Amino acid sequence: LAHAQFFGGSFDGYGQKGHTDTLIYNNPPVITESTDKIVAVGWNMIGLPLTVTNSHVDFLFPDAIANTLYGFNGSYQRADSLKIGIGYWLRFSNPDTVEITGVAMDTVCINVNPG
Repeated sequence: LAHAQFFGGSFDGYGQKGHTDTLIYNNPPVITESTDKIVAVGWNMIGLPLTVTNSHVDFLFPDAIANTLYGFNGSYQRADSLKIGIGYWLRFSNPDTVEITGVAMDTVCINVNPG
């Protein structure tokens, strides 16, 4: 446990002892995981499946063709980094499997425009 406060009863490290134990995590443990993204030759639709420490396209997709990350906001716009909840086009000259490591997201809120 990174840091926890315990209220009422006694605690044996697993919350099993005592009758009124309440455990509140101030800093719950961070669990990292990895996922593989398979990309094909040409343009690929990509996004962030995890919260990452470095979202720069060159870090996440080092074998992608340089300067080919594009998002859409009324028109296509070149980008250097990916943001959670946004889809992008990214171009590759060779098929590849890319491992992305980060922390799973509980929720993602996305604004959707009518139309």
